[in-house]
Amino acid sequence: RLLSTELAERSQWTVYNYARPEVAQHRLDFIRRNATAHDFDGYELDLTRHGFYFPLGEERSLAPKMTDLVRHVRALLEEIGEKRGRPYTFVAHVGDSLETCLDQGHDVTVWLEEGLLDVLVVGTGYLPFVVPSQEWLSLGRRFGVPVYPAVNTNTYVPWWQDLIKDHGAFVEAVRAHAAHYWHEGFEGQYLFNLFCMDEGSRGPMSRDFVYQVLDQIGDPGRLVGRDKLYGIQGAHDSGWSARFGSDPTILPIVLVGQEHKLPLELGPDGGNADAKITITALVAGDSADRRVWMRLNHRLLPEPQRTDVGFVSEVPKGFARGGRNELCIWANENTAVSDRPIVIHQVLARVSYG
Repeated sequence: RLLSTELAERSQWTVYNYARPEVAQHRLDFIRRNATAHDFDGYELDLTRHGFYFPLGEERSLAPKMTDLVRHVRALLEEIGEKRGRPYTFVAHVGDSLETCLDQGHDVTVWLEEGLLDVLVVGTGYLPFVVPSQEWLSLGRRFGVPVYPAVNTNTYVPWWQDLIKDHGAFVEAVRAHAAHYWHEGFEGQYLFNLFCMDEGSRGPMSRDFVYQVLDQIGDPGRLVGRDKLYGIQGAHDSGWSARFGSDPTILPIVLVGQEHKLPLELGPDGGNADAKITITALVAGDSADRRVWMRLNHRLLPEPQRTDVGFVSEVPKGFARGGRNELCIWANENTAVSDRPIVIHQVLARVSYG
């Protein structure tokens, strides 16, 4: 019996319960056949594709079961690599943070402590500005394992289709995603889902327009001076299939008369004197006769102008900085206790040059 569509449990019938020995063995048997039949350079466990691995609420207590599976996969790949005379590189792709991973039954720290992985890919790719980059980088350095963040291009299709209706926003958002991670200190990036940008999702964008990012995001120097679109993301960006692998979001919020403090990541562009930065708070609800204010890094921005999608304010030169900024936003009244609340569901920060 299918449950209501708003319940994640609706899809549990399609997933494996890795607490059962026969499930783990089924997966190992598949990997043995697949990795033996093909002379791959490496093998990846993508643990972000689905959110369920164990019965709900039992994930942390059953994490040793998944660790045991990872041990067996490592041993299996070493066995195959020894027979073919060339080692297998073993990669695992995990959720947004260590805590979120544990909530799925993935004890990544133990995996690295035991030397089970050669490469670690982190983040579902849907919420790049939420992923605790320094937590992952510190862990990787501690155990000498390279860590790569996921850049999930599917995230930005609705940005241009639904939010600001400008297909240029797609490449600008992918650039910002990558620039943010380079600025955080990662040594490489993991591109996800760009290959499946078919005509239906591309809309008016040509293949060449979409794939131009391949020449840009792999080198932080090639991103300098290029237009970008950063954001403070709402829960709707987390992606259905990754809802259990994504960290909590801070939006949406209902505006009140006091300032909400929101972290706004601007990568290296926030500190670029040539950058023109425009911040748009996307709103729902009745705000026609209300006033909304924004402050960046303790400095009041010019009064935002009302548009058909939200409130827009240009950032004066010198207000922004590289990396994390503090954006405050509030209304001239407490709309949370009214029958006409103002809801901020997304914040976009567009950086333009020239």
